[in-house]
Amino acid sequence: MMLRTLMVAIDGSADGQPAIDLALALATRHGSRLVGCAVVDEPGIRLSQASVFPEGYGAPGDASLLAHARTECEAALARFEAACRAAGLSASTHLDYGTPHARLADEAHRFDLVLIGLHTHFEHGWITEPDSTHQHLLQECPRPVISVPALPDNPLDGPVLVAFDGSLRSSQALYDFVASGLGVGRPIHVLSVDREHDIAERTVEKAVSFLHAHQLDAQPHPFDGAYQPQHAIVGAVQRLNASLLVIGAFGQGPIREFFLGSTTRSLLEGAGIPVFTAH
Repeated sequence: MMLRTLMVAIDGSADGQPAIDLALALATRHGSRLVGCAVVDEPGIRLSQASVFPEGYGAPGDASLLAHARTECEAALARFEAACRAAGLSASTHLDYGTPHARLADEAHRFDLVLIGLHTHFEHGWITEPDSTHQHLLQECPRPVISVPALPDNPLDGPVLVAFDGSLRSSQALYDFVASGLGVGRPIHVLSVDREHDIAERTVEKAVSFLHAHQLDAQPHPFDGAYQPQHAIVGAVQRLNASLLVIGAFGQGPIREFFLGSTTRSLLEGAGIPVFTAH
């Protein structure tokens, strides 16, 4: 597949800038076409007005709020285009109206990969605090997503950590990672965690074998432990100085519901590096 087309979710916030920076670096490296996507949260604006004006969604402030939101989105997209031009890249933009995560997920069908800030501010009224767009997009996006909290010094060439537990989601994430070409020329470490060491060894060997079949350098890291797998993952990120984490669902029991609860957030926050996910 490689990375022919990249979509960047643009919310105009400082939290979203690392995703733009990584997209620029990836587009430069892979010759990808870049598209920045912004969404006016029309349902959120109308709902906020309806709570002030009980007579319904036709509140007097709707038009001005929508116009202001559109202006803000257009300014953010203009800054994105300017950054692309400064990097010598051609790019286009897309402005949509609707529920942000739903519109972004729908638009993602056109692209190979989606990049988004770890903390998002697409929803109306969520300017100083993160909204739920990022969490929902991880659940609903039809393409792999890289969540970007900050950029390490070597985002395109540093070590990659793949967290693999043999589940459908982790296998899909591994496959999509290989197809993206993001592992070419980089050291890859595969971590598998289980209470029984021999099970961890057998599990990690499957992923390493797949990576070797694609001529990628991969080292196994079977890990046995009784504590939560996300702690082992974060520890390995730090120990290996990884610059990208690849993960689907990981571990046993409630961690199988990786995309649905606090486990997702604690791992993404704790890793502190871009995280490649697929489902």
